[in-house]
Amino acid sequence: MIRIAYFKPINWVGFNFCKYHPDAVEVFRKLPNSDRLFYEIKPNCYVSFKVWCVNGQYFEKIISLLKNVPDIELEFVISELCQIPELFQPLNLTFYERGS
Repeated sequence: MIRIAYFKPINWVGFNFCKYHPDAVEVFRKLPNSDRLFYEIKPNCYVSFKVWCVNGQYFEKIISLLKNVPDIELEFVISELCQIPELFQPLNLTFYERGS
């Protein structure tokens, strides 16, 4: 599973890997260094979040390539159901409110 979030103020997209997938990582490594960033957050010794951030101009290309990688599930994350980012709108996604 890869969770995807859009950071509108900077026009970048974050891809949070729930599990390492080497083929998916290669998709990101092919982008220019100036348009990608890998970040790992370790809030404690039990949990870590691995996030690839990319320039929004590569969003459609990345999504297309990730859809062709076997065993990858994409989940798009938004803060409010009534405010779907423009970047996600062409994908015709259906969003559901998540329980807390």
